Amino acid sequence: KLDVAKINGGYFILSVESKDRNVIFDFKDYNINALPSNEVMGVYNININNDKFQSDPCDGIMEAVFKPKKIGWFEKLFKKSSPEESSGVSVFPVKKMTIRHKKKPINITIDRQRVLKTPLEIEVLPKKLKMIVGKKRVFE
Repeated sequence: KLDVAKINGGYFILSVESKDRNVIFDFKDYNINALPSNEVMGVYNININNDKFQSDPCDGIMEAVFKPKKIGWFEKLFKKSSPEESSGVSVFPVKKMTIRHKKKPINITIDRQRVLKTPLEIEVLPKKLKMIVGKKRVFE
């Protein structure tokens, strides 16, 4: 059984992603904004890109992730990084949240196929999807 997320009346299994740095992840008690060094912000059930974070689609929690820009070897040689720029991925656990924009409604990609406009209400539905897989299938 896999976790599924409810999003504005629909559902998703894989991810919700945006490249807009004005996106706000609202967790009711606190908000998270992207740093200037972040390139992609998203909520993930399955880490389909094999990025530097772990996700388990059977744990009842999804991961809100802020991924930094990929820096080329030439930039690494000559660019001094500022202290606020993170070299790693920031990951926050999610059970329920809202994705909104600082200024205006924007398009957010759902499962790399559908597009919805902000604000988006996301709620994790633990183990709602029954799936038949091989005995040795492991999610990393």
